[in-house]
Amino acid sequence: MDSERSVKSTKTMFEIIELLCDKHITGVTELAEELGLAKSTIHSHLNTMREYGYVVKRDGKYQAGLRFFVTGNRIRSHYPLYEASRTELKTLSRETGEITCCVKYENGDTISIDGYAQDSSLNADIATGTVKPIHSTASGKAIMAKLSREEVDSIINTYGLNPLTEQTITNSSELYRSLDQIRDRGYALNIGEERKSYNSIGVAITAANGEVVGAITIGGAASRITREYCEDTLASQIMETADDIEINLSDPQRLGLH
Repeated sequence: MDSERSVKSTKTMFEIIELLCDKHITGVTELAEELGLAKSTIHSHLNTMREYGYVVKRDGKYQAGLRFFVTGNRIRSHYPLYEASRTELKTLSRETGEITCCVKYENGDTISIDGYAQDSSLNADIATGTVKPIHSTASGKAIMAKLSREEVDSIINTYGLNPLTEQTITNSSELYRSLDQIRDRGYALNIGEERKSYNSIGVAITAANGEVVGAITIGGAASRITREYCEDTLASQIMETADDIEINLSDPQRLGLH
């Protein structure tokens, strides 16, 4: 019974955290009503998180603290892929003039852990921590193409193939055909599958032991990042960059991880 209460309490805390992150700033009453919990329960969790610096109280209301940002950066720094790709991503962005990103895969989604843009007006498109369904992005499909059939089946059965646009792949047979093409050519394309006005090209990154650890992408406005531009120009550039990152990953001393 104590164990069940502990699990329920932990679940409640994460539900509060999710709401705080979505709402920016809110009060105990609003949180209690939305979660269907007693104000005293909400208040107790908020006070505990305040003690650890994860929640800030302002004028009687609460918001998620920057401790989450600090913690996220600490977690990111533990990924060899992050260190292995930083310089290469910057160089790729400078050479192409486009947005470059590095992503990891977790629980049915791709999560951006780093990104660069030469044009400051594009910064909104490279927000670290951006989460996208794996089947809707070039990076996600590039990663899936490196997985076994059983692993892909598990992703489909667990998370589904929900549409984000009219171009999103929602049929498993179509997805398998797309993954075969990606394996043959070495890169994946996202032509309006995640956003109508946004296209991208992605390549998976594999560690020395053969494990796929993430992917890198080049993306931008569909008017600029056309299918032809991806195939004729960007494909060779991004695949060369992926090779350089994999070389970095194979030599931990170069990354200061030894």
